[in-house]
Amino acid sequence: MSEVQIEISDPVEDESEGGQTPYGNLWVPLVVVPAAIVIVIVVVFALFGSLTGEERSLSENLSTVMAGGKNERDQALFGLMRQVSENQRAVNDGEELPWPMTADFPKRVRDAADQVEGEDHEVRLALGLLLASLDPSGVDMLVEMLALGDAQDPGGSLRFKAIHNLGLVGDSRATGPVAAFLSSPDEGLRVVAAGALANLPGEDAREALREALGDVSLDVRGTAAMALTLLDPPDPRAAPVLMDLTQVAIYEAVRGDFPAKYTRSRDVSRFRIQALGALARLDREADWVHIETLREDPDANVVDAVLRLIDQRSPQNTRPATGGQE
Repeated sequence: MSEVQIEISDPVEDESEGGQTPYGNLWVPLVVVPAAIVIVIVVVFALFGSLTGEERSLSENLSTVMAGGKNERDQALFGLMRQVSENQRAVNDGEELPWPMTADFPKRVRDAADQVEGEDHEVRLALGLLLASLDPSGVDMLVEMLALGDAQDPGGSLRFKAIHNLGLVGDSRATGPVAAFLSSPDEGLRVVAAGALANLPGEDAREALREALGDVSLDVRGTAAMALTLLDPPDPRAAPVLMDLTQVAIYEAVRGDFPAKYTRSRDVSRFRIQALGALARLDREADWVHIETLREDPDANVVDAVLRLIDQRSPQNTRPATGGQE
C-alpha cells in the first residue's frame, strides 16, 4: 500500500479560483512515499494541537477518551494516534510493538466510537482514523463522515481530513463516496477528492478523474491530471493539462484573475517540476519531446529536473510508447 502525501501551501485570505474556500491556496502534489503508515500524525495536530501528557497504555488512553474531560480526552486521542502509528512503524521494520495491543482492541475502539455523542464529530473522526489502521470497519466510519453537511462541518475541514485518509487507506468502498466530491462547490474538497482517487481502486475513479480534467480550478484539474498518471496503467488523457502545468504562463493567467494565487515563484517552480515528473510517467514519445523543450528554461530548477528525468530514462523506453489507455 502506498500513501499519497498532500501538501497545502500557505493559506491566503483573499478570493481563490472557483470561489471561497477555507483551505486557501491549495495544491495537492501526489508524491508516493515509501512508508505504509495509514495514520497521518499531521491530521491529529490539526484536530487537537501538539499535546503532551503522562504516558499511558493504549487501553488507558481509550478509557480516558470515553470518561475524561475535554483536555484529558484530547490528550488521550493524541496519545492513541501516536502509539498506533509507532506500532505500525515497528511492524514495517519487523520490530516488537512498543505499545502492546490486545486482540479485542479494534472492537473496543469501535464500541467507543458508538458511544460518542452524535454532535461530537471531531472525536468520531479521530476514532475513525484510528480504527481505519486496525480494522476494515474504520473505513465505514470515515465514509460516514462524508455525509456531514455544512451546518455540521462548517468549512469542510472534517470532510477534507476524512477524504484524505480514505485515499491513504485505499479501500474500494470509498471510491464512489469520494468521487462524488468532485462535484462539490467547495474547491478544497474537490482538490482533496482528486488526490485521494489516485490511490482508490476501480474504473469509476479513472472516469471521475477524467471528468475533473475540465474543472474550472487549475488546482483541481492539475491534481486530477497527476492522479491519472499514478493509476495502473497511467492515463494519457492527462497529458494536455500536464503540458500546461509545465509552463509559467498558465500560473500567470490564473494570478491575473485571482491575485492571491501562485504568488511565490518557488511554488510555481515546484508545481512545474511535479508536472514534468507526471509527464515522464506517461512515457510517450510526445511527452518526452515536450520535456526536452524545457532544457533551456530560465528556471534552473526546472532545467535540473528535465536533465535528471532524461538521465533516468531507461534505454528500453527511448522508443515510442503507448502510454496505457487511450
